[in-house]
Amino acid sequence: MIDHSAHLYPVEMLHYWKRLAIAAHQAGGRRPQVLLVGSDLTRDHQNAAQFLNEVWQVRVRFREEKFRVSPGDRFNSTVKFETEFARLIRNRAGMYMAKPWNAYHPHWTFTPEIQVWESEIVRMAGRLAEMPALALMGEGMFDFYHQVDEEGNLVFRDESTRALHIFVQMLERFDEFLTDYKGPQQNPYGSSPYGF
Repeated sequence: MIDHSAHLYPVEMLHYWKRLAIAAHQAGGRRPQVLLVGSDLTRDHQNAAQFLNEVWQVRVRFREEKFRVSPGDRFNSTVKFETEFARLIRNRAGMYMAKPWNAYHPHWTFTPEIQVWESEIVRMAGRLAEMPALALMGEGMFDFYHQVDEEGNLVFRDESTRALHIFVQMLERFDEFLTDYKGPQQNPYGSSPYGF
């Protein structure tokens, strides 16, 4: 996913992640033990499900349009999303009139494994909202013309559509994570199989 959109994953961020990985490796690759004092897993899971539910319509609309447009027709592949579509993404990013993403947000969670997913989705939504197609006065036009690469991934020629597709995949992966979530990882050396 990361190498399919330079806009969602800028070079500076990748370098920062690399520095963190090197530092973790030099520290023995061990994650510090996380103490979840007062964290209510049931409430956190419900908050995360509501967090996802508020933006799920983006996934639904994207899938509807992707299947409505003929993938091989490069001349009739343009889709115009309504203002509400862009508003959902901007709200998830905490922009304009939306609640900022912090501990006062109604869907904030204190479980680190859930919070990292939510924070990444908020970050991605913020990057998407900066794109011309989804900007406040943006035109909302996306080109759904795509091909399938040798690994079976959809490759969109339009950068906005490519970034939106990656965002939708992230929502789907988070939904899968929440469905299969069994609680905090007990192994100090392991991590969730749903890591990104």
